[in-house]
Amino acid sequence: MKTIIKRTRALFILALCTVMMLAGSVQVFAVDNTGLSDDMKTAVEEYAGSLIEQLYGADDATLDSYSTQGDFAQVAVDAVKDTKSELGTFQKVGTTTISKSDDQIVTKTETSFEHYNAEIEIYYNQGDQLTPVNFVVNTEYPLSMKMAQAGENVLAEFIIVFVVLIFLAFVISLFKHIGKTQKKDTGKPAPAAAPEAPAAEPAAETAGSSQEEEIAAAIAAAIAAAEEEQPSADGYYVRSIHRNNSGRKWKRA
Repeated sequence: MKTIIKRTRALFILALCTVMMLAGSVQVFAVDNTGLSDDMKTAVEEYAGSLIEQLYGADDATLDSYSTQGDFAQVAVDAVKDTKSELGTFQKVGTTTISKSDDQIVTKTETSFEHYNAEIEIYYNQGDQLTPVNFVVNTEYPLSMKMAQAGENVLAEFIIVFVVLIFLAFVISLFKHIGKTQKKDTGKPAPAAAPEAPAAEPAAETAGSSQEEEIAAAIAAAIAAAEEEQPSADGYYVRSIHRNNSGRKWKRA
């Protein structure tokens, strides 16, 4: 069974290569604006339809094997894999048109699939031979689906705009709170000055001692005045001075 599958894949790849070689080996004759004769156009149309049918009818393993045949094969396989699940099962190949774009020949083939139709473009470099270089699949979505996609895009844009506007409004609303905070900071009264520390006890003692010295001087002056009025032979001596606890007599003196 495995041998049969391998032989089938090999024959399939060989058929693809043969079709591509036939398409590239036909000589170009300047007949119309495309530079192709009627026979050449027919050969190109048949090649495009056959290639599309075989690519979309192959499994992944066969496609991987074919992708190693060259740059164009890799491009074609990538395009088929990217669109195969979306388009669905291949059904049939429709009309193929041939046109010229710059120095390239372009075939556009209408193709029917299970889910959507598609227009498949194959680009060829034009020289002594036609060499395929690019494979493009344009999915033809129904009008209802296009309108739905357009509506989704518009809705997404509106949502983005409203989200940005709401964010800007929120940021702007924060400015007035910042101003109130600054006013509160500037309106606060200055902190009260710290109370002065009480004078140290040695200072109080110094003030008391100076007061006592003044009182002692006043007493000495009073004694000297008494000696002048009533002199004494022995004289007067101040032995000691004692402070009364009440302090009133000192004040009177």
